Amino acid sequence: MDATTIMTIDQLMCSDLADERVELIAGVVYRMTPAGGTHGLVCSNVVVTLGQYVRARSLGALFTPDTGFLLKRGPDTLRCPDVAFVSAQRLADYGVGPGMMTAPPDLAVEILSPSNSARYMNDKIRDYFDAGVRLVWVIDPSARTVTRWAPGEPIRTALESDAMDGGDVVPGFSATVASFFEGVPRG
Repeated sequence: MDATTIMTIDQLMCSDLADERVELIAGVVYRMTPAGGTHGLVCSNVVVTLGQYVRARSLGALFTPDTGFLLKRGPDTLRCPDVAFVSAQRLADYGVGPGMMTAPPDLAVEILSPSNSARYMNDKIRDYFDAGVRLVWVIDPSARTVTRWAPGEPIRTALESDAMDGGDVVPGFSATVASFFEGVPRG
């Protein structure tokens, strides 16, 4: 399939690509390369740290990068955040079914890979905000930082020695940025 073929989410789910990790951006299919070890370790650290907090307070649910979120129809956009938090309220409103999530995440976490360009990340963040995502964390394993994006707020970058909070999206959550990099070698 060439990169200019426009598909709907329904066509994608009936295609031979249905079992692959792909994103659909304005109807165009983009294959996702497998994540490296550092990426996977940072992702699991975020899931454990944030997940324990969310579960203990029944705030909602976390989703891993295998989960597709249908952010827009006509042309369809499907994104797969590295970690996504969906609040209990959104889960009650939208539900969880066997297909793609139709509820936008409240928090989308993206872990930078060497192949991610600034334009790609800016486009992804714009797609999230256009769909109603309330908070985005962009984690940079090389710099060991987390940049916090929220609509109408200044962009903030937290260093490894700083804390990252969930604002009003994940009320009361705070963790050191260093906790997201546990076990990740420097360099």
